[in-house]
Amino acid sequence: WFETPCPDQITLEFTTSLQRALAARGVHTGKITGEMDRATREAVRRYQSESGLDSEILSLAASRKLGLLPYEIERVPK
Repeated sequence: WFETPCPDQITLEFTTSLQRALAARGVHTGKITGEMDRATREAVRRYQSESGLDSEILSLAASRKLGLLPYEIERVPK
């Protein structure tokens, strides 16, 4: 079980940024299409497997690590 980005966050722009971020890290060798195609899913699996997650479904943690989504800031009560 792992958290994933909300479906409404997976836009054409998000997926394009994901592909570019994965390409910059040497795990995406396909075209930058903005589509969650087979090459992108395989690249997601390769990238996440480095952290011990063997899945082609993009995790929230990987999205944040790639700089695609902000980290949650834990608020300390006053």
